[in-house]
Amino acid sequence: MTAPTISRLRFTVLLVCFFLSGSAGLVYQVAWGKALGLIFGNTVYAISTVLAAFMGGLAIGSAWWGRRSEQRTNPVLLYGWMELGVAATGAVSLAGLAAVRRIYLAAHPLVAGSAPALLLLRFIGATVVLFLPTFLMGGTLPVLVQGLTRHSAELGRRLSRLYWINTAGAVAGTLAAGFLLLATVGLRATVEIAVSLNVVAGVLAVAVARGFGRQPTAAELSTEPPVTRIPARLSGFLLA
Repeated sequence: MTAPTISRLRFTVLLVCFFLSGSAGLVYQVAWGKALGLIFGNTVYAISTVLAAFMGGLAIGSAWWGRRSEQRTNPVLLYGWMELGVAATGAVSLAGLAAVRRIYLAAHPLVAGSAPALLLLRFIGATVVLFLPTFLMGGTLPVLVQGLTRHSAELGRRLSRLYWINTAGAVAGTLAAGFLLLATVGLRATVEIAVSLNVVAGVLAVAVARGFGRQPTAAELSTEPPVTRIPARLSGFLLA
C-alpha cells in the first residue's frame, strides 16, 4: 500500500490559500507600521517595533507549531483554522493598538522623564497586541508542509513551492498596501481587506482538508521513492 496522493486541484487550491496568506501578512505589517507611527510619532520607531514583533512572532510560531504539527491527524484542517485565527486576531489588532495608545497616554506623566521607559512601554504594548496573529502566521508554513508532504522525496519540492508562492504574495501585499490601499481606502479598510484574505484562505483550506487526515505508516515510509537529484548545470544556475 502506498501513501495517499494529493490531487492537483487540491494542491493548487492550497497554493492559492498560501498566496493569499502571504499577501494578508504583509498588508497587516504595512498597516500596523502606519498605526504605530500615529502612536509613536516616529516612523523609525514604529517600523522597528513592527519588524521586531512580526519577525519574533513568526520565529516563535514556526518553532512551536513545527514541533507539534507531526502530532496532528489532519494538518491541512489545522492550517485552515489557523488562517481563520489570524483573521480574528487581525480584525481586533487596530482596537488593541488603540488601547495601547490610551495606556501610553495615561502612563506618560509617570515616565515622561525617561525616554527609554517611554520606548519600552510602547514596545511592550505593541508586541502584546501583535504577538498572537504573528505567532499563528509563523506556524502556517510548517503545518501546511506537514499536511502536504507524504514522503521525504517530496519535501524539498513542496516546501520550495510553498515558500515562493507565499513570498510572491507578500510582495503583492506590500505593494498593494503601501502604494494603493492606505492611500485610497484608509487604515481600517486596509486591515479589513487583509482579514478578508485570511478568511478566504481559511475557508478554502477547511473545504479541501477532507482526505488529508491519514498519514503514511512506517512501512509506507520505508518504501519511499528515490530522491531526484538536480543536474550539476541546473544546480549551478540556481546558485547563481
